[in-house]
Amino acid sequence: SRKMTSVSLETLMATGRGEYLHRTGHGDAASPDGCSAQATAAVLAQVASFLRRELPVRLAHRVRDLEGVPILNSMPSVMEVRGIYVRSLEEMAACPMDVASTPEGEEKFARMLEEIYGRHAGVLVTMARGAFELRKGIREGTVDLGGSSICDTKEDGQMDFERMSDMHAFLDRFYLSRIGMRMLIGQYLSLRQPEVNDYVGTICARTCPYEIVQQATDDA
Repeated sequence: SRKMTSVSLETLMATGRGEYLHRTGHGDAASPDGCSAQATAAVLAQVASFLRRELPVRLAHRVRDLEGVPILNSMPSVMEVRGIYVRSLEEMAACPMDVASTPEGEEKFARMLEEIYGRHAGVLVTMARGAFELRKGIREGTVDLGGSSICDTKEDGQMDFERMSDMHAFLDRFYLSRIGMRMLIGQYLSLRQPEVNDYVGTICARTCPYEIVQQATDDA
């Protein structure tokens, strides 16, 4: 299967500024010193083309993981999440590879991603509910472990959700991947919005860590 492409915030910002247009034949590179967050049609086409290639790969990896994770994959809420990912994957697969070759195609692609973005908004809570269903099933003895050895047992021989290290590692990977996909889609959709000073899409070009920490402290 295809590997996912690693994308940094620096790359997202440079792409949003149009600095990589020359690499994909979408136009001339913008000045690296330019701070405009306003996306041109060429930038949107370039980003949309990348997402058309990349998102199906990421969605397929998550579907495979959701199907393969032992025991958790049978929880109703996790099956619901899998259905969400499968639906989004099918929609992406049905989208032409050259969808961004025209402004009309790029607009249609953006509308589809808006729907996908909204559809996945509740995945965090739904997966947490799935973990709760598993924990509850283990506690009540209603989950068929089928001789699974995915975690250590307590001294009394009973399974303990808190000791299911592989399960927690899976959830960590899943949530991290979800953040990555939402960042990619959110950045693209934000580039289509009116310009905001000091921002390139969702990324602030003049971030002050002290101010962020201070705001978090004030909100706590």
